[in-house]
This record gives sequence, structure tokens and C-alpha cells, in this order.
Amino acid sequence: MEHFVKVKEELKDKGADAIILGCTELSIIKRSENIGPGFIDALEVLAMCSITNCDKKIRKEYWNLITN
Repeated sequence: MEHFVKVKEELKDKGADAIILGCTELSIIKRSENIGPGFIDALEVLAMCSITNCDKKIRKEYWNLITN
């Protein structure tokens, strides 16, 4: 987590409005640690797009799996 926080702070200091979590390991960190706002989880986006592109809606009971 020490390295994650260091990279996060460096990116924010350089002006990043959001940080893309593009690896499964980073999705796990987001779920298990309080990393704060400003992250886009690529796996969540992929899952939501896969569902909506099949003309389906995400069920309410699954929204808790999608974090902000």
C-alpha cells in the first residue's frame, strides 16, 4: 500500500483528476482498502458496458458490487 499511495499522490500532484485502475490486482486493492475517491475501475466499467451493450440493465442487487 505504501507504493500505491506514493504513486497516487504523485499523479494527483501532477494534476490527475482521476486514476484508472487497469489491473485486477488494483481492483482488489480498491475493494479491500480505503483508497478514497477519484478512481475508475476498468473491470467495473467493462462489466457494466458488457451488460448494457447486450441491451440489459444491471440488477439493483448487483449495484453494491460497483463502487464509486
